Amino acid sequence: MKRILSLILMICGLASAAYAQDRLVTHRFIRDKVTEGYFQQKTGTTIPLDDYCINATEAKTWLHLVENMLPAEPGRMPWWSELVPIPKVLPCNEYYDPACQADYESYGACGSWLYQPGFNVYFNSFNRQRLGGTTNPLWNPSAALGAEYCATPPVTQQSAMALRSVVKSNLDSALKMQPFPVPASSPDSAGIPASSASTFAATESVWSGALNRCGVWQCNNTVGTSVWMSISGSFTAPVAKTYYIGVGADNLFELYIDGLLIAAMNNPDNVQEDAFLLWHILPVTLTAGSHTIELRARNTQTGPASLGCEVYNNTPSELGNAASEDDLKLLFTSQSYRGGSICRTPVKIILSNYTSDGNMSAEYGGISYQMPAHEIVELEYAPGNYFTLHTATAFFELYVNVYVDGAWYSSYLVNGTSSTHIPIPTNVNSGITIEVSN
Repeated sequence: MKRILSLILMICGLASAAYAQDRLVTHRFIRDKVTEGYFQQKTGTTIPLDDYCINATEAKTWLHLVENMLPAEPGRMPWWSELVPIPKVLPCNEYYDPACQADYESYGACGSWLYQPGFNVYFNSFNRQRLGGTTNPLWNPSAALGAEYCATPPVTQQSAMALRSVVKSNLDSALKMQPFPVPASSPDSAGIPASSASTFAATESVWSGALNRCGVWQCNNTVGTSVWMSISGSFTAPVAKTYYIGVGADNLFELYIDGLLIAAMNNPDNVQEDAFLLWHILPVTLTAGSHTIELRARNTQTGPASLGCEVYNNTPSELGNAASEDDLKLLFTSQSYRGGSICRTPVKIILSNYTSDGNMSAEYGGISYQMPAHEIVELEYAPGNYFTLHTATAFFELYVNVYVDGAWYSSYLVNGTSSTHIPIPTNVNSGITIEVSN
């Protein structure tokens, strides 16, 4: 008996010295990883400071984990690679909105598609195959909706595409929402003023499919058609290998892993409806350990909007044969952001006054902003509006240059004392700069 105990302790001890992937780990090692912030310990629990190996029951009791990664065999102790922390929600830097479930009948109507390695980031070239057939509700809303919204999507980029143009109805009837206050203990409500922490959640979608399962958007959908919304988080890859990331959005998106652009349909001049009519499952090779993920999306039309992402620790065969969410080993899901916050990337308007006379102001959205000489004023963009530039200077003429998304847009030559209307385009991606000089 002593020999058996000594052997177990020795095996556990091997993992205490390094991030061994296929070793048992001790209570002491787990305590150290909690201290480092790798694991989140459940409130009111105590992890012993000893060198006994942790078992699956203890792991579930003490730690916040992706529990379907733990061994299914009764009595078997988990390997280090099976102890996977739950993903973390990263807070918004500056602007945020309440986040709601966002679903619609057309989302994923053309099915879920598994891409082969080597796909182009901007989907200019790829090879893919349909996942889960046409009837699995985990990957398809319904066969009827598939017949309504699309013919056969291309297996390769060169194939012909036949998708029905989606006419969006009023968002109020498309999104299913109900008020839901964020609990005071919610990590996402930390540091948020009480007036902003009261957010929304939603009932379960009436439509099936992946984007309807995990889609999220700003609750009242009042951000307009020029603003990028985003979610950020971190998740843990248990071992170094190829993982699969499912993504979709209505209707532009950019997906980043560890700050690198992995996939994008982000051209507002060439909006592709298969960004949301299809669920895109992409192979991504990751090292073992923690990784950051960010999904940005923009809706260029009025009506329903959504962004969604899931990270799977499944093989392609497991994904195709999955019958329920319990069969998905989710390392990350955007569903977690419902009832929390979604980040807003503000489109900035920069007013630059390079004159030597400070008697200048700009009226925008019914509010007047002073423009001191040699200073910069930042405003938030409201699509379709226009500026009224009021000048009263000693100079007879002033030069006004307008740049949209870094490119020249228009120029004006105005009198020293005048009111000039400057129209602003409705389609802006990153920002507007208005420069005034003499």
